[in-house]
Amino acid sequence: MYTSGVYNDQFQVYQLTGYCNDGYVTNGTSSPGKACPFIVGSGYNNTFNGAEMVEIYSPVANECLGTNTSGQADLGPCPPAGGTGVGSNIWFETAGGCATNGYSSYLGNVYWINHENDGTVYYLLSGGSIGAQAYVTDYGGSCWGRLNQ
Repeated sequence: MYTSGVYNDQFQVYQLTGYCNDGYVTNGTSSPGKACPFIVGSGYNNTFNGAEMVEIYSPVANECLGTNTSGQADLGPCPPAGGTGVGSNIWFETAGGCATNGYSSYLGNVYWINHENDGTVYYLLSGGSIGAQAYVTDYGGSCWGRLNQ
């Protein structure tokens, strides 16, 4: 990963409009029985209701950002368009305490939250320096910015 402000792999963020409520986390209140994408009863569909569900695409590699079985960021297949994916390549954006310019967010991972199901949110954290591996962790995340908005 690169330090703040340094361009890299031209990653592009695309909303997954085929998932849940046209690409948004939904708590099921407006559509009973359709809470998505988190395990019903976990509270996360309520906590993140309205958060945008995204894939992070690398046109350089023609693959999407996901994780390996250890939670380290890696590139692999993109989520299927029809909303049936359950892999680590499905993310959601939440501003939380992140920058307020509208172009920065934390990236939470749907797979890791559901897989661990331990009451903890798993965010993408930068490795901290050039070449250091980014990874998913339950003790905080990095603020990721979008360029050319």
